[in-house]
Amino acid sequence: MGAWDPARRAAVAAACAALLWAVLVSLFGDVEAFPGGSIFAVFAIFVASSALGTVAELVGLPPLVGGIVAGFCLSNIPGTGLGSDLNAGLASALRGIALVIILTRAGLGLDRAALVRLSGPALRLAVIPNFVEAATAAAVLSGVLGWPIEWGALAGFVLSAVSPAVVVPSLLRLQDQGLGVDKGIPTLIMAAASFDDVIAISGFGVCLSLAFSEGDPVWAGVKSPLELIAGAAFGLVMGLVAGLMIPARGGGGAVAGTLLIGIGVVAVLGSRLVHLDGGGALGVIVAGMAARAAWDEGGTLRLIRAVWNNRGEKQGGARTPDGVASAVTPVGGHELDEEGPHAGLEASAWLRTVWTLVGQPMLFGLIGAAVDISVVDLEVLGIGAGALFAGLVVRCIAAFLCMLGTGFELSEQAFIALAWLPKATVQAAIGSIALDTAVSISAGSEAEKRGLAVLTIAVLAIVVTAPVGAVLISVFGHRWLAQKPVDDGTNDAAVSRGGGDDTSNGAAPEEAIADEEPTPLPPPSGAAA
Repeated sequence: MGAWDPARRAAVAAACAALLWAVLVSLFGDVEAFPGGSIFAVFAIFVASSALGTVAELVGLPPLVGGIVAGFCLSNIPGTGLGSDLNAGLASALRGIALVIILTRAGLGLDRAALVRLSGPALRLAVIPNFVEAATAAAVLSGVLGWPIEWGALAGFVLSAVSPAVVVPSLLRLQDQGLGVDKGIPTLIMAAASFDDVIAISGFGVCLSLAFSEGDPVWAGVKSPLELIAGAAFGLVMGLVAGLMIPARGGGGAVAGTLLIGIGVVAVLGSRLVHLDGGGALGVIVAGMAARAAWDEGGTLRLIRAVWNNRGEKQGGARTPDGVASAVTPVGGHELDEEGPHAGLEASAWLRTVWTLVGQPMLFGLIGAAVDISVVDLEVLGIGAGALFAGLVVRCIAAFLCMLGTGFELSEQAFIALAWLPKATVQAAIGSIALDTAVSISAGSEAEKRGLAVLTIAVLAIVVTAPVGAVLISVFGHRWLAQKPVDDGTNDAAVSRGGGDDTSNGAAPEEAIADEEPTPLPPPSGAAA
């Protein structure tokens, strides 16, 4: 019998699940960790999501499909009681933490050179399909249901957000196989996904304020871009701090990854506390990208000097800001340490393991559990299905047209359009806010009815598009995307250090760390030995 044959793997998984439950009982006691408690509900959903995710993978489906099905069934099958046992605040926090893991991986994996080259298409892909889908859904819902336009737009923005928690891992899986990386397609879509969500959440916040007439509508419109700026600024500063604290070589993937997760949790969950929700997701990605840029250059101070020198060269001469040259070799000298594995690549590999074992089953199991079939109204379900279908069709057409003139093949443009379908995380997070707000401020039965309809539409979007979209990305990614030759001698670390190199291939950091030792970082010109 092999060391990791299926029977032994299943036995080990069962033993680990039993041990995990014993640990939870020891920590939380028999009230919360036994059936009927919120900790047990989370444990049951996590274990079932992991098991069905493995089954889905064995039959050729993305693991997230099994996770969503497991959470949905445990929350809605009569007699389980897990839906009512699950604490909403705990579930929301755990979804946020799991989302941080995958967004941090996305930030670390972004190819800066390809991102600069594709910045125009990425911006168009984030903005135009989002607004077109929101407007289409708003027109259908306002026209058929007779809603005020702000309520139709509110529901439209709930539908228009793409799910990075579905799109990013699916694209990272393709990127690991070298599919589409020569043209930077995974980087393009992942970069646009973060901005797409920020736009949708910001638009939703504006419409929510208008629908309930709370606060100044002008301030609501001004607040949205401020959220983006605050999130990006926080991520940039904290990412550079991470690059300063963790050595570029030999710093340890677990240490670097844990630090970035902590920064991401503060960005996502902390932004909720200060009511700047729209900037959290962007802050996580910017933090990962800034930390990776610092580690690629050998440290934050080297990165600052490189940026300053580039600026000086553009102005006709290079110079180093006072204090930076001497500070490049701090006490301990870790900025110049050329020995050991690359911190960014190690962190990416460690986060991939954490995501596969913990984050993925937790996130999608809880998303499935958030879908409460008892709140679904059949009449609204039919109208919502029409609005969802119309919005998706228009979104695909808009995404396809946005890619015209970018140098992509028609099949690649079609893939980008299909990759823009999945909904899950944002819908699970904001789908119930309108109903909760209507109830909390006693806005009346009509407002509560509309809020329930928005939640029903969000439920429909999750159930239909998350598994279908993930399957479409997997199937057509292998059919329509060109695979990078294995022996072309390039790697992501070298590309990232190249800055504006137009020959970027966008290889995944996980692929580079798994297949070869990272290339030594080049010493900065004029630095002390």
